[in-house]
Amino acid sequence: MVGTPIELDKTRHLRYSANDIADIEEILDAGFGELMSSKAKIGYRHARAFLWGGLKHEDRKLQAPHGLEFAGKLIERWYENGGTLDTLYIKMLTALKEDNKLAPVSKEDREKMEKDMGEVIGL
Repeated sequence: MVGTPIELDKTRHLRYSANDIADIEEILDAGFGELMSSKAKIGYRHARAFLWGGLKHEDRKLQAPHGLEFAGKLIERWYENGGTLDTLYIKMLTALKEDNKLAPVSKEDREKMEKDMGEVIGL
């Protein structure tokens, strides 16, 4: 499986295996369900962990001890390319869905999640 393309410093591919999600849970000290809850306190720490988890399969720099810091630099690149935190989260959620890690979401639930996410990150 190639993964969901994302433009950062170059075209990269988000992919989430069960091990990747377990690594994210470990880094953030929370279960996947809790992390995906509308009550989750999302922000840069979470974005960096989810980006790291979704990309570490294809880049040794992300597997190294400072892989999370490198993921943070990639988020900065995302901003330089005109991205925002909410569009980054939507891209990662899309990849999780494509990797069958999220159940299909109704239009109403998706709108609520986007509204909740916007409130959490101040949009």
